[in-house]
Amino acid sequence: MNLNGCTRLEEVRHALSQGHWPQACTELQAHVQTCARCAEEVLVTKHLQSLRGTSIAAAQPGSASLLWWKAQARRRSAMLQQMERPLLAGQLVALAIVLTIVAGIVMSYSRGVWTSGAATTSNAWNWLLDAWGLLPVLAAAGVVVLLTAVILYLVLPVRYRDQHHPQNG
Repeated sequence: MNLNGCTRLEEVRHALSQGHWPQACTELQAHVQTCARCAEEVLVTKHLQSLRGTSIAAAQPGSASLLWWKAQARRRSAMLQQMERPLLAGQLVALAIVLTIVAGIVMSYSRGVWTSGAATTSNAWNWLLDAWGLLPVLAAAGVVVLLTAVILYLVLPVRYRDQHHPQNG
C-alpha cells in the first residue's frame, strides 16, 4: 500500500514534472478523473507551474542601458554615502574652530574681568594676556585648520582617484 493513498501518484507526478500533462496516456487521464488525490496533485502542480511561469516572465531584466543606468546610480549613491563621513568630520572641525575663535574673542574683550580681584591668579597670566592677546588662540586655530586641510588632502584625492580611474584587473 502506498502511504500517499494512490498507487499511480508517482506516475502522475512524473508526467507533470516532465511536461507530459495533459498529453499523458488516456489511461492515466482516466485515473486522474476518478482519483481525488491525483486530481488534487494535478491541480496544485499546474497552478504552481503557472505561477512559476508568471514570476519568471516578470523577472526578466530590462535593456542593457537601463541596467547600466541603475548600476551607475547605485555607484553614485554609494560614493555620496562614503563622502558624507569626511564632510561631517570637516563640519565638526569647522565648528570647533569657530567656537575656539569665539571663546578667544570673548576672553580678549573680558580681560578686565579676568584681571580684576578674585579672578587674578598670577602676574604671569596677566602679562601673557596683555602681551599676546589672541595670538595663542589664533595660532591654535591655524594649526587645526592646517591639520584638517592636510587630512582632507590625503584622504579625498585617493577616493576620487580610485573611483574615477579604476585599476585594470
